[in-house]
Amino acid sequence: MGREKGEQSGILGLLRWLVFGGNAYDRLEFSGAFGDLGTFIPFVVAYITINKLDPLGILVAFGVCKIYVGLVFKTPMPVQPMKAIGGAAIANAQYVTHGMIWGSGIFTALFWTVMGITGAVDWLAKISVKPVIRGMMLGLGLSFVVDGLGLMRTDIALSIAALVLTFLLLTSQRFPAMLVLLMLGIVSSFALDPGLFGELGRISLRFRLPELALGQISWRDLLLGSLILGIPQVPLTLGNAILAVAAEHNQHFPGRKISVRTVALDHGLVNIVSAAIGGVPLCHGAGGMAGHLRFGARTGGSLVILGVIVLFTGLFLSDSVTLLFGLIPRAVLGVILFFTGLELAVIVRDIGSKKEDVYVMLVTGGIAIVNIGIAFAAGVILHRALEKGPPQQNLWVASRGYTRCAAPDRPLAATRGPGHPSSVWPAFTVHPRAIRWAKVGRTGTRRGCPPIRNRGAPRRGPGRPTVTTTGPAECAGRPTDSAEDPKKDSGKPIEEKCESCGKTVPAYEITSLVDDDKRRSLCGDCYFETMSHYSGEDLVHQRLEPITVKDAEGSLHTFHFRYSIIPVGYGLEAFEIKDGHPGGYQFAIGGKEDPLGLLKRLYERIRRELARTHLEKDQHGIHIKDMEVRAVVDCDLESPENLPLIWIDGKSFPWEGFGRMVMSWEGWRFKMEFYDRSDEK
Repeated sequence: MGREKGEQSGILGLLRWLVFGGNAYDRLEFSGAFGDLGTFIPFVVAYITINKLDPLGILVAFGVCKIYVGLVFKTPMPVQPMKAIGGAAIANAQYVTHGMIWGSGIFTALFWTVMGITGAVDWLAKISVKPVIRGMMLGLGLSFVVDGLGLMRTDIALSIAALVLTFLLLTSQRFPAMLVLLMLGIVSSFALDPGLFGELGRISLRFRLPELALGQISWRDLLLGSLILGIPQVPLTLGNAILAVAAEHNQHFPGRKISVRTVALDHGLVNIVSAAIGGVPLCHGAGGMAGHLRFGARTGGSLVILGVIVLFTGLFLSDSVTLLFGLIPRAVLGVILFFTGLELAVIVRDIGSKKEDVYVMLVTGGIAIVNIGIAFAAGVILHRALEKGPPQQNLWVASRGYTRCAAPDRPLAATRGPGHPSSVWPAFTVHPRAIRWAKVGRTGTRRGCPPIRNRGAPRRGPGRPTVTTTGPAECAGRPTDSAEDPKKDSGKPIEEKCESCGKTVPAYEITSLVDDDKRRSLCGDCYFETMSHYSGEDLVHQRLEPITVKDAEGSLHTFHFRYSIIPVGYGLEAFEIKDGHPGGYQFAIGGKEDPLGLLKRLYERIRRELARTHLEKDQHGIHIKDMEVRAVVDCDLESPENLPLIWIDGKSFPWEGFGRMVMSWEGWRFKMEFYDRSDEK
């Protein structure tokens, strides 16, 4: 008896976790459930009325797959009809048979299952850089906006009222915009056509189960469905339903990241289920997720709610589907599509300011409005072409406390050239064997923080001095502090004298300049004056006053600035002063704007970064808050093993302390990624 009770409890516990574990079923989830109706209803109605497909199989397939996706992913991962297949089937209904539609679903299922199992889709993901992905999202978003405006033209007055109402309630939790919008649409439908009351009175419940469709598909249907419908859909699915939706999902839900392989395999599963019971080819569209999120959904509960409604409608009301869907006017569907497009397009705001990335994004987005498959190929090719542009001369800058190569997108340790011994290259390699945490900390670290002059100097351009790395030791005089035992910090930088003008300035402003084997440590004014002489341009050093910004916990952080010359124009760095040297939060940005333009962009980035935290403290101490942490690697001179010092949320941690936080994820896999301070991720 005890065993049976335990087994029953285990099964009930599993079911309870599937339904409620991570999912919510509140008013906002209910509102967000309908955020994808703008594409769902038009395609379903067209399949039923034009292609004469039985609504039972379509709705049951949608309902089952939505419930499954909501329970498994725990996020508003959309389930939509495939656009290219649907558009071709509806536009050529006289030639496209039911078997061809189901055959295209089988082809789609097999194709993406093979792509997922073999890992071929991972290769496609690797060449899909951020500007290309953002460009596809931009193009899809704009196409949704245009389609939404087209539907809104059917009833201008209703569209304007719905737009105003949605804008006013878009952030309301008490009156979710989607529910009010649907109610407005239904009321307007009855007001414009009172005869709907009589038609609704004739609706009756009739339970039906879908029939298996696999036996009704001939080899000819499978072949033609694959060639005419399935293959043209592949590039659209790759761009919109796999690469774009995975990127969008992981940006909104970093704690539940999914891989493109998972999305590809899921396409195989949902499509074989849908084709088997007479449904239409399905996909996970990026626009659908944007719609769910825009109207309040935050968990997979929204998909479960919509799936139950659609499944019930299919099983009991499939004979009245056209009438029920007709209660929502096309103008209201247009408003839903309009806001879905805006939500999808606004994701591109994190593209950054690099001109080449913006250019690739805009080109990809423009082509994506017409054909997302061609847009993907064009974006990848254009990005590769711009990436292989003419090399720029490296500018080596040295300052007390930190050193970097100012060549764009090339950190110091990854830059190889004349005079650069191979010993400066990191040797951080992970083998299929255990590596001690202390050894990981030493591997790839500049052991003992050797003096900068040991790195060698790059070649000089003709007639130009060398801004070299023959400065003071990189970590000279850098004491460390600890988040567990923070030291009081005056916030005043250590000062140093300029060898040209004799002025005393903050040490981080000193630049080492070598001309004809003569080394001089210059302040910012003298350095800019010297570079103006050699370049023939009027370069003026700009000093910016420190600013204070409040973080997510209410603590104040004072940032100092360093203005410099870099190959792409000017660079602006922001950092806190810890024990007289740059430390804490550190940011950098570059461009051709004036100092105020750079400051404006950098200030916005500082505010975004300080608004999020990666650590939290409880009775067990400080630990990593979510499944992602961003940090700055520094030197820990107090460590006997020359280990790094890690800055997280503006606080410093010794390597061992960071290791203790990592241990809370024992048994998990992780990936380390290093990138320049000027990048925002």
